[in-house]
Amino acid sequence: MRYDHFPMKYLGCPLHSGRKKLSFYSDMVTKVVNRIRGWHLKFLSFGGRATLIRHVLRASNIHTLAAVDSPKGTIDTIEKYITRFFWSGTNEVGKHHWVSWYNLCFPFEEGGANFRRLEDISLAFHAKQWWKFRTTNTIWSNFMKFKYADNIHPLTVNWAKGNSYSWKAMCDVKERVDSNILWYIGRENISFWFDTWSNIGTLYKKVDGGLIHQNLMLNEVLIDGHWDWSCLQKQPIVLRLLSIFFAKATMLKKSGSTLLGLLELLSGLAKYSMERRSTARSISLISFNIVNNLKSNFGNVKIGDEWSDICNLSNIPLDEVSIIAVKWIKPPILFVKLNSDGSCVNGECGARGVIRDCIGNFMMAFSKPLGQGTSNWAEACALLFGSNWCIQKGHNLIIGETDSLLLQNCVTGTWPSPWRIANNVRQLKTLVHNNGIIIRHCFKEANRVADRMASLSHKTVAVYINTNFETLPRQVKGLLNTDRWNLPTFRVMKRKPSKLIYEPP
Repeated sequence: MRYDHFPMKYLGCPLHSGRKKLSFYSDMVTKVVNRIRGWHLKFLSFGGRATLIRHVLRASNIHTLAAVDSPKGTIDTIEKYITRFFWSGTNEVGKHHWVSWYNLCFPFEEGGANFRRLEDISLAFHAKQWWKFRTTNTIWSNFMKFKYADNIHPLTVNWAKGNSYSWKAMCDVKERVDSNILWYIGRENISFWFDTWSNIGTLYKKVDGGLIHQNLMLNEVLIDGHWDWSCLQKQPIVLRLLSIFFAKATMLKKSGSTLLGLLELLSGLAKYSMERRSTARSISLISFNIVNNLKSNFGNVKIGDEWSDICNLSNIPLDEVSIIAVKWIKPPILFVKLNSDGSCVNGECGARGVIRDCIGNFMMAFSKPLGQGTSNWAEACALLFGSNWCIQKGHNLIIGETDSLLLQNCVTGTWPSPWRIANNVRQLKTLVHNNGIIIRHCFKEANRVADRMASLSHKTVAVYINTNFETLPRQVKGLLNTDRWNLPTFRVMKRKPSKLIYEPP
């Protein structure tokens, strides 16, 4: 028998102690690079490269991905070389990547190349490990249960420092996988709270954790297909169970199916209300107080007086409305301000804008059809056209405003530029550097004049430039006067409430 020290390889997989290092998994990258170098001198079409990626490169590390949890950096490096090979035929930086690797991994029906991300493959293997851990009775599954989940349900165990990385990868997918495992009633090892044995999912998510008896098994409360009410009444969570039963009854009633199940449920509730009358009266009083509080704080919410109506409130959105005043700000003395906008209707793009002086007087408005493109490209073309016009007319102090936050951040260097507008952004950066142009972002409500010019950009076949205020469309003139008089418009935003706290009445 041969002995070795960590890190080492066993059956082709890296074994190590301590944290994962990319150097331990370098052989995975080397396999892919050597394959690509072997195809370097061959003249392969895109279809040939795609076939090699699907059937050769993807399978070169399948054994390692199935056995160990590979670092994300290693997976990203492998996919980087595969992407370079697909676009240029080599493993070196070459041609431009017209589509991201993420989008290439979509199916053909969704516009992709039907590749598969290595991260998704690794995730699928981790899910398979959790499935075998939960459903099989093998030496490996028994060892894992004894080591990490002895006498407790696996869903309640989290990864802790010192545990293996394989267990960490399994814990990352346990909620997604376990929620899709349906346990047939009749097995002895079904947990009442944590296993999915009914069509409403796991019950522990419906109640507070402090009221759950973790080791309660389903066969203790369900005997020969009937509920053991004497056992259920001993549980501290019985009130919460009743709320679940009421919600279940409402769901069965709405679906119109399983009438027998609904009748059995109602008969059980009637029996409980007869034996525990004080509890039944408490539930009615709680429902009455909840309805009154909701009606007093949310007058626009329509709700009935039954507990089932309260359960359905989770589907009613309670949005907060925020209203702020927005004004067009005049530029400083000696400055001119350019407001530009772009639009795309049915694939046809147009650029438009308006230029005003420091007191808000109109100087020029333009509208330019652009042809096929995207909205971001139209925004960039509009800002570039207006900036060049100002420079040609001898204006040295220029402020450019756009309602595209993406364009403003790309020009200022905060965000990287998408490839479609990279050339326009490069020209704008040159103008900013050479002429001191200030690029700002504004709300759409402060850019109304440029937005109103949209109709002209899609109707004209050539560049439209107007320097005469009187010949402008009536609505555009009205908006120009509104901005010059410093009158506000209002921006209305709806958002989900972050945290609503109301005092009881």
